Amino acid sequence: MSMLALALSQWHDLSVVDQDRVHDLLSQTRVADGGPIGLAEARRLARQAGARTVVLGNFARAGDSLRLTARTYDVATGSRLDVVEASGPSVDDVRPLFDELAARLLDLSGAPRGGRSSLAAVTTGSLEAYRAYLQGQQHLNRWELVPAQAAFRHAVGLDSTFSLAYFRLAMARGWVSGTADSVSRNAVYQASRFAERLPARERSMIEAYSALLDGDTPRSQRLYQSLLQRDSADAEAWYGLGDAFFHDPATGGTALGMTASLRAFQRALALDPRYALAYEHVSYLLNLAASRRGSVVLVGADSFALRLGPKRTAPLDSSSREGALRRARADAIRTARAWVSHQPTTARAHHALFEAYFVSEDYARASTEVAELRRLLPESGRNLAAYLEARVRLARGDARSAAQLVRTTTAGFAGKAPALPDFGREFVQDVLAGANALAYQGDLEGAADVIALGNALRRATALPEAPPGIWEQDEVWQWSRLAQLYSAAGGPSRELRRIWTDVAISARRASTADRASVAGAGAAAAVGLLLGPEPDLKALGELEALTGRPSAPEVRALAALARGDSVGARRALSDSTGRRLGREAVYLGFAWNDSRPLAAEAKYQLGDFKGALELLESFDESQLAQRGFDSRWGLLGRVHLLRGLAYERLGEPSRAAHEFRRVVNAWQGADEPLLAFVQQAQAGLARVRGLGPGADRT
Repeated sequence: MSMLALALSQWHDLSVVDQDRVHDLLSQTRVADGGPIGLAEARRLARQAGARTVVLGNFARAGDSLRLTARTYDVATGSRLDVVEASGPSVDDVRPLFDELAARLLDLSGAPRGGRSSLAAVTTGSLEAYRAYLQGQQHLNRWELVPAQAAFRHAVGLDSTFSLAYFRLAMARGWVSGTADSVSRNAVYQASRFAERLPARERSMIEAYSALLDGDTPRSQRLYQSLLQRDSADAEAWYGLGDAFFHDPATGGTALGMTASLRAFQRALALDPRYALAYEHVSYLLNLAASRRGSVVLVGADSFALRLGPKRTAPLDSSSREGALRRARADAIRTARAWVSHQPTTARAHHALFEAYFVSEDYARASTEVAELRRLLPESGRNLAAYLEARVRLARGDARSAAQLVRTTTAGFAGKAPALPDFGREFVQDVLAGANALAYQGDLEGAADVIALGNALRRATALPEAPPGIWEQDEVWQWSRLAQLYSAAGGPSRELRRIWTDVAISARRASTADRASVAGAGAAAAVGLLLGPEPDLKALGELEALTGRPSAPEVRALAALARGDSVGARRALSDSTGRRLGREAVYLGFAWNDSRPLAAEAKYQLGDFKGALELLESFDESQLAQRGFDSRWGLLGRVHLLRGLAYERLGEPSRAAHEFRRVVNAWQGADEPLLAFVQQAQAGLARVRGLGPGADRT
């Protein structure tokens, strides 16, 4: 079908339902893959596609000969219009026979013989390249992105002018590496160079995708919309339009842009329920609305609204919000289940279903899906599913069990990354989430091992020919995460100083354009040194000099307090009130840019205990990220300690005791550098119980 459709679609005044649309229609029938299609079913599908004539064909081998037969029927009446045949030797390359069959069908339609191109001319002169292209298409449809890329690379390696293969290579690569990937851009550029001989639809698809990769999303949207004006049932064009809305830098993150994106993707899935690429986007969008911490709510079947309005007020009442949450969760699970039902052996589909269950707080079913995903992963990477189970345990409140599972699993990999061809870098975030449970338990050494494994997995899944950006370079990537870990939990000053020294040396050696970015990777280390038992202001000064920007107000307040300047500290805190950080300030990366703990510490030191507690009122586990590494999990122990001290100073011993106990319970087996915080909490418990020096005995 693909070869015949390409051969026929060269004529602008002859409308041909292309292979992708036929695939969409067939996916909604009960016809088995490769099974025969009768006239009644063919007419029904043709009516759906808006065609007036349907072609049914068959082939027959006789010895060393091959005969192709095509019968044309009137869709309205079912009457046979004509029969054409093409026969020849049964050789490897049958495309000339399809050219002949298409020519005879065109003769029936009255199309002139002049100007017709052969199928080889439209695609490639290399049979082996064409076979590799078809193989790549099969891999792409099954979400096998790495083998898809390999097949398309093989195709363009055999024929450097094969436009369609370049186009699909750009798409497959872009899904793994994003729209900024230079190799994807070069591939779509090559596709554009050799697109002249392609049918109009394929040329437009390439042009629209090229505009998307170039960042011209408005033009990309217009081109996809133009395609849909010609054929509103083109699933691939609907997907492309959704992708252009999704990646629009101006509106993609708004409720309006996300709504437009969701509607386009859902239209693609309605036309082709097996369109794996669309499932991934729809699942992502619905999961945002299915989370209690998401930025949007699903206010209708396909409409988003911001969870909080311009003045940080909720536009929906509590009952409406709960209804929207239930709707989003049901839709997220339904979508992921549909993907699994169409592609039951695709690990990515089961991962999407796990995420839908997880974000919907259906932890029992999430655990069940972990077991199914483990079965589908490559043997060397099956134990990575344990990191998903650890996320479930941590979310259920069993941090100790989650941490133990992460320790055992990480030790089993011994720092070596397994192969995960179908996921690319998706599992990097799942592995890094394991560091949250360990940091929460005060196991900094174990969390650092998880970060190292995440880095190994990230390197192993890096795409060839993709030069890393500054934040993707091995040292910078690891420095930034270790700095976050140690600074948040209060790790050893020697490690923070080592990280900052390495960062500073690297930043000084970097180009002028990259210097600030490299220095920023270690910003949390500089803040961590400021917060240490003996505040170190030197690193902070070096950071400001290397970035050319001042510190954030909360950090300036703590620096002033370290110098004994309470007036300067109050002035700095007043600068931070009600402000959004401008480009001129460095948001120093501590606790993933959450300023509350820093401001609360400054307020406590200034004697504003109530103000400190107000800042930390909502700082708890429910507000922290559960996928990927969130260093604030390691900060919780210090937050509880600060709360306990503030409650104690405000004369609320029961609340103070509750916070102190949380520190002791979480960090009773913590690494040695954190034991000082545990001892402070134990001393606080003794005081508020009236068992130690300084207790209020009145």
